[in-house]
Amino acid sequence: MVALAATLCLLLTSCVFGPRPTAEDVVGTWVHGDTRLTIEADGSFALTDAPLYTESTIGDDWRRASGATWSETGEWTFDDIGIFLSERQLVISREGSELVLSFLVDSENDNPRCFELVREGSTLDPREPEHCFSDAWFR
Repeated sequence: MVALAATLCLLLTSCVFGPRPTAEDVVGTWVHGDTRLTIEADGSFALTDAPLYTESTIGDDWRRASGATWSETGEWTFDDIGIFLSERQLVISREGSELVLSFLVDSENDNPRCFELVREGSTLDPREPEHCFSDAWFR
């Protein structure tokens, strides 16, 4: 009976939240406007034209340096919450059946924000910092 209950709970969790993402699920190209993140299966990545406010050294003011961008290449790793690009973490969340990658912005203050990337070709519209964090953890 306990095994049946555990199996039922696991099946319900998979139906509600979807399967747990794997490293293979994030390989590909992710976009938001001109921002492009290409994650390769060999562990390398290339990020271009990301808003400067997503750079970890910009501080907590996501409005700072409006219009400025940065780019980076390097190695990525995967964990249960998201991926690490060099030392910067992007959180994996769900929008329906699709995955979304998010840079956390202002994560240390009382009003955290994020910058979303969606898979290239997705029908989703990635959300801007003032709209995306409120439910990013609960998708």
